[in-house]
Amino acid sequence: MLTFSVIYYRLCASLKGRVKMARQDVLRDLKATLGIIPGFVEQMPDKVLDEWWDASKNFFMVDTALPVKTKALLGVCAAAAVHCRY
Repeated sequence: MLTFSVIYYRLCASLKGRVKMARQDVLRDLKATLGIIPGFVEQMPDKVLDEWWDASKNFFMVDTALPVKTKALLGVCAAAAVHCRY
């Protein structure tokens, strides 16, 4: 839990002073990056969507202590462990 808190704090700190993107720009960037727009994203309020996408993109899509490939593999392993139907 402490690790998540530290990561979240660092991501929030990186958002300060950043120019906010309009909802359509965020959706366009999301579609260009992932190829799809997940259904849950369409339900997010504008402020949450912009901050969520920026934080997600800056954490999951760049190499940190773990390379992007390793993070993706861990996600697949976690989904298999909990018998995710998706």
